[in-house]
Amino acid sequence: MFRFLLITLVSALLCACASKNTPLEFTEVDMQSDNVVSVGQCFKVILTSNPSTGFTWELVQPDSDVLSLGGSDYVAPDKKLAGAPGKQVFYFRAERVGEQTLNFECRRSWEERKLKALQAISMKFKVEN
Repeated sequence: MFRFLLITLVSALLCACASKNTPLEFTEVDMQSDNVVSVGQCFKVILTSNPSTGFTWELVQPDSDVLSLGGSDYVAPDKKLAGAPGKQVFYFRAERVGEQTLNFECRRSWEERKLKALQAISMKFKVEN
């Protein structure tokens, strides 16, 4: 049921953005860049993930309303090899002009938050008209 609601929410977000343009895609490679998007534009942040190890990516909740999170999903690898990594996709929409940094942490959901994350990534975004 939850997965159905999540897919519906993401679909609605993407449909709302479809009239603006196709969503941009950002990956770990873009974490050193100042990424620029337009108000109303949708985009994806795609991170390599392997939940079979127990580790998944989490968005560390930002204090800004420049970007809004539409949801996230895991995309399994094309190859059916045991332990092969897939992709975790986060869907965003640029809501207003400004700048925001998105912080992601790769961690096990059952471990205490005070423990250091396995990996952390920060990505800067600038939203323009």
